[in-house]
Amino acid sequence: MESSSDAIRLSPTRYRQAARLRGAERLTATLATLEAYDRGPYLPDFSSGWVEERREHLRELATDARYEAAELAYAEGRLGEARQLVGEVLAADPLREAAWRLTMRLASALGDEDGVIRAYRRCEEALAAVGAEPAPTTRQLLQQLRR
Repeated sequence: MESSSDAIRLSPTRYRQAARLRGAERLTATLATLEAYDRGPYLPDFSSGWVEERREHLRELATDARYEAAELAYAEGRLGEARQLVGEVLAADPLREAAWRLTMRLASALGDEDGVIRAYRRCEEALAAVGAEPAPTTRQLLQQLRR
């Protein structure tokens, strides 16, 4: 059974509730949900296959929520916050190509053309490590942002 402190951790229910909102309200709710997750691991005093499975599910959910928050922050013009969030996403999941594209868009919005190219190259390197390469949409974005 979850203790009251565990019950406020990142939960699928809270995340779905945040997803029903729009714009800045959605960003605020998503960030609040992430704050709950960042307080510490789920059921920290327990170890079992089920608990580890649940923790992994919550890690994936938190990474999805962080990516969404990064996109929302970008849309709201909160570029520094978006950059921090997308950096956390890529630290957790360097193969998330959409996060690399957001990193490229952020660099462009900040007037950092070299940053656009660096982000693309880092994306290439991350994907090459698993025998993949950037999708056509990522290559097209590079060309669009370099014009």
